[in-house]
Amino acid sequence: MDTATHMLRTGRRGALFEFNMAFQDLSNSVHRLGLAWSLAWHDVVSRYRGSILGPFWITLSMGLMVLGIGVVYAKLFGVEPAKLRPGYANFAIDQPPLKLVLIEGEADRPTAMDHLVVEVFSRDEVIAATHRFSDSGLDTVTQDNTECCFALQDKVWVRGPGEEPWEVYVVKGDAGRFDEPTCRCCD
Repeated sequence: MDTATHMLRTGRRGALFEFNMAFQDLSNSVHRLGLAWSLAWHDVVSRYRGSILGPFWITLSMGLMVLGIGVVYAKLFGVEPAKLRPGYANFAIDQPPLKLVLIEGEADRPTAMDHLVVEVFSRDEVIAATHRFSDSGLDTVTQDNTECCFALQDKVWVRGPGEEPWEVYVVKGDAGRFDEPTCRCCD
């Protein structure tokens, strides 16, 4: 089938033509980065017009929010955060045994529970939980050597009866990033 007949039947001009068009579109976008930056800056400036702190309030407000949450929960539980990063606070409470991780949400949206967590102290415990879940007929998702919540972890995910995600994990070491996609299951 020649190109003209193919185009008439499928409405497509061929993979090479489509690749060329995509490349041109990307190239044009790169040439207009100045416009994108200008529009973004204008949006930030207009949103915070009249504010003393101006556009720097975005960064400052996130830090203040997590710091404020850290102070409130430190007083509530009588412990300091085990790990505190921008937009992230992690509390490990001995009595009662509790692990609380607070992640900054989106502005103008109510806080919602993301998932429930059981932290264990060895990879063998994660493997045992995986077998226990599988033997019970539950679907599991395992993630090994994953960077999540500023830690290197091995974990298994399972859904509870209300479809709430549960995570069983062990911390293997510290990590320098949050990496949100690997901190969620089954989205």
